[in-house]
Amino acid sequence: MNEKLWEQIEMDTLTSRLLAIGNLQNNPMGVSIQSFGQTMAYTVKSIPGPAFNVIKGLCGEDELLLDEIIDFYDEKHIPARFEIAPSHHSQSLLKALHKRGFYQIDFHTTLYKQLPDTIKPVNNAIEIRALHQDEFQTFADTRLSNAFFLT
Repeated sequence: MNEKLWEQIEMDTLTSRLLAIGNLQNNPMGVSIQSFGQTMAYTVKSIPGPAFNVIKGLCGEDELLLDEIIDFYDEKHIPARFEIAPSHHSQSLLKALHKRGFYQIDFHTTLYKQLPDTIKPVNNAIEIRALHQDEFQTFADTRLSNAFFLT
Protein backbone atom coordinates (compact mmCIF):
# COMPACT_ATOMS: atom_id res chain seq x y z
CA MET A 1 0.00 0.00 0.00
CA ASN A 2 1.51 3.34 -0.90
CA GLU A 3 2.07 6.13 1.62
CA LYS A 4 -0.30 8.60 -0.08
CA LEU A 5 -3.16 6.09 0.08
CA TRP A 6 -2.43 5.26 3.73
CA GLU A 7 -2.45 8.95 4.64
CA GLN A 8 -5.77 9.40 2.82
CA ILE A 9 -7.24 6.45 4.74
CA GLU A 10 -6.17 8.08 8.03
CA MET A 11 -7.73 11.38 6.95
CA ASP A 12 -10.95 9.71 5.80
CA THR A 13 -11.20 7.81 9.10
CA LEU A 14 -10.67 10.94 11.20
CA THR A 15 -13.09 12.91 9.03
CA SER A 16 -15.76 10.22 9.39
CA ARG A 17 -15.29 9.98 13.17
CA LEU A 18 -15.41 13.74 13.69
CA LEU A 19 -18.37 14.25 11.37
CA ALA A 20 -20.32 11.71 13.42
CA ILE A 21 -19.49 13.61 16.61
CA GLY A 22 -19.99 17.03 15.01
CA ASN A 23 -23.40 16.06 13.64
CA LEU A 24 -24.78 15.45 17.12
CA GLN A 25 -27.44 18.00 18.02
CA ASN A 26 -25.86 21.47 18.44
CA ASN A 27 -22.35 20.08 17.84
CA PRO A 28 -21.68 19.87 21.61
CA MET A 29 -17.97 19.02 21.22
CA GLY A 30 -17.28 21.97 18.90
CA VAL A 31 -16.04 19.92 15.95
CA SER A 32 -14.76 21.84 12.96
CA ILE A 33 -13.25 20.43 9.78
CA GLN A 34 -11.84 22.64 7.05
CA SER A 35 -9.98 21.81 3.86
CA PHE A 36 -7.19 23.99 2.50
CA GLY A 37 -6.27 22.59 -0.90
CA GLN A 38 -5.24 18.99 -0.20
CA THR A 39 -4.70 19.75 3.49
CA MET A 40 -7.33 18.92 6.12
CA ALA A 41 -7.54 20.89 9.38
CA TYR A 42 -9.42 19.30 12.29
CA THR A 43 -10.42 20.88 15.59
CA VAL A 44 -12.48 19.69 18.53
CA LYS A 45 -12.86 22.51 21.05
CA SER A 46 -13.88 20.20 23.92
CA ILE A 47 -10.92 17.84 23.53
CA PRO A 48 -7.56 19.52 24.06
CA GLY A 49 -4.50 17.85 22.66
CA PRO A 50 -3.27 16.67 19.29
CA ALA A 51 -5.39 13.58 18.65
CA PHE A 52 -8.29 15.53 17.14
CA ASN A 53 -6.70 18.99 16.77
CA VAL A 54 -4.37 18.30 13.91
CA ILE A 55 -3.49 19.22 10.34
CA LYS A 56 -3.05 16.29 7.95
CA GLY A 57 -2.18 15.99 4.29
CA LEU A 58 0.00 19.11 4.09
CA CYS A 59 2.23 19.02 1.03
CA GLY A 60 4.30 21.44 -0.99
CA GLU A 61 1.36 22.45 -3.18
CA ASP A 62 -0.42 23.89 -0.13
CA GLU A 63 2.56 25.86 1.19
CA LEU A 64 0.96 29.15 0.12
CA LEU A 65 -2.03 28.32 2.37
CA LEU A 66 0.01 28.06 5.57
CA ASP A 67 -1.07 31.45 6.92
CA GLU A 68 -4.76 30.63 6.31
CA ILE A 69 -4.36 27.30 8.09
CA ILE A 70 -2.60 28.88 11.06
CA ASP A 71 -5.25 31.64 11.23
CA PHE A 72 -7.96 28.93 11.32
CA TYR A 73 -6.40 27.57 14.53
CA ASP A 74 -5.58 30.97 16.02
CA GLU A 75 -9.23 32.05 15.66
CA LYS A 76 -10.27 28.99 17.67
CA HIS A 77 -7.48 29.48 20.26
CA ILE A 78 -6.19 25.97 19.50
CA PRO A 79 -2.50 25.35 18.82
CA ALA A 80 -1.81 24.26 15.24
CA ARG A 81 -0.09 20.87 14.94
CA PHE A 82 1.06 19.63 11.54
CA GLU A 83 1.49 15.94 10.71
CA ILE A 84 3.63 15.77 7.59
CA ALA A 85 4.23 12.51 5.76
CA PRO A 86 7.91 12.09 4.82
CA SER A 87 7.04 11.87 1.13
CA HIS A 88 5.26 15.25 1.24
CA HIS A 89 7.95 17.41 2.71
CA SER A 90 10.24 19.70 0.81
CA GLN A 91 12.96 22.05 2.00
CA SER A 92 10.76 24.97 1.03
CA LEU A 93 7.78 23.68 3.06
CA LEU A 94 9.91 22.91 6.12
CA LYS A 95 11.59 26.34 5.94
CA ALA A 96 8.17 28.02 5.64
CA LEU A 97 6.97 26.19 8.77
CA HIS A 98 10.18 27.08 10.64
CA LYS A 99 9.79 30.74 9.62
CA ARG A 100 6.38 30.67 11.33
CA GLY A 101 7.78 29.17 14.52
CA PHE A 102 7.06 25.47 13.94
CA TYR A 103 9.57 22.68 14.51
CA GLN A 104 9.57 18.89 14.73
CA ILE A 105 8.83 17.52 18.20
CA ASP A 106 8.01 13.86 17.60
CA PHE A 107 7.25 11.12 15.12
CA HIS A 108 3.98 9.38 14.32
CA THR A 109 4.42 5.88 12.95
CA THR A 110 1.69 3.72 11.52
CA LEU A 111 2.28 0.01 11.07
CA TYR A 112 -0.04 -2.07 8.96
CA LYS A 113 -0.39 -5.52 7.51
CA GLN A 114 -2.52 -6.81 4.68
CA LEU A 115 -5.10 -9.15 6.18
CA PRO A 116 -6.27 -12.36 4.57
CA ASP A 117 -9.78 -12.44 3.13
CA THR A 118 -10.93 -14.57 6.04
CA ILE A 119 -9.92 -14.25 9.66
CA LYS A 120 -10.18 -17.08 12.13
CA PRO A 121 -11.73 -15.86 15.38
CA VAL A 122 -9.77 -16.36 18.57
CA ASN A 123 -13.03 -17.10 20.35
CA ASN A 124 -15.86 -18.98 18.61
CA ALA A 125 -18.40 -16.70 20.32
CA ILE A 126 -17.04 -13.77 18.28
CA GLU A 127 -18.12 -13.36 14.67
CA ILE A 128 -16.04 -11.19 12.32
CA ARG A 129 -18.00 -9.96 9.30
CA ALA A 130 -18.89 -6.89 7.31
CA LEU A 131 -21.36 -4.49 8.87
CA HIS A 132 -24.89 -4.74 7.46
CA GLN A 133 -26.65 -1.56 6.31
CA ASP A 134 -29.32 -1.75 9.03
CA GLU A 135 -26.64 -2.11 11.76
CA PHE A 136 -24.87 1.20 11.16
CA GLN A 137 -26.71 3.17 13.85
CA THR A 138 -25.94 0.54 16.47
CA PHE A 139 -22.29 0.57 15.41
CA ALA A 140 -22.17 4.40 15.50
CA ASP A 141 -23.81 4.51 18.94
CA THR A 142 -21.31 1.97 20.26
CA ARG A 143 -18.30 3.80 18.79
CA LEU A 144 -19.44 7.19 20.06
CA SER A 145 -20.15 5.90 23.55
CA ASN A 146 -16.60 4.55 23.68
CA ALA A 147 -14.98 7.21 21.47
CA PHE A 148 -12.63 8.43 24.17
CA PHE A 149 -11.40 4.99 25.14
CA LEU A 150 -10.60 3.63 21.66
CA THR A 151 -7.58 4.36 19.53
